[in-house]
Amino acid sequence: MSIYISKQEVENIIKQQLTGKLRKDYKFYGSDKNYFCPTVEYAKEVIELSSVDRYNWIKERFDCDDFALLLKADFAKCAYASNSLTASFCFGMIWGLLPESHVINWMINDDKKLRFIEPQTDEIYFPGSNHHNIWLIIV
Repeated sequence: MSIYISKQEVENIIKQQLTGKLRKDYKFYGSDKNYFCPTVEYAKEVIELSSVDRYNWIKERFDCDDFALLLKADFAKCAYASNSLTASFCFGMIWGLLPESHVINWMINDDKKLRFIEPQTDEIYFPGSNHHNIWLIIV
């Protein structure tokens, strides 16, 4: 069974699961009405197929926001190639002190839990106590 959630539900889950980590003036941007929440296993397959983690970090030219953008693009391409999905993945980019000023990816899976993804290493993890001052989240 496929799980889809509304843009409002995405923001509600993010607010709930990042309580105390969001700046008061944080911004959330979602451009679609609904999003597909994959299983963690499905998301891992997309991440493993991505070549983003094979790039080298280059100061100012190809750094954390570029890694996160390319992994987001790989999820968009996967949704495009699917004949069964009716919405894009619930997968985006997040800016904040993570724990230093950083941009990574996030996803909400079929269990409706928010997970972070470090696109430079493919590591998937739950938000931690050292993540805070989050100012921008996009889907």
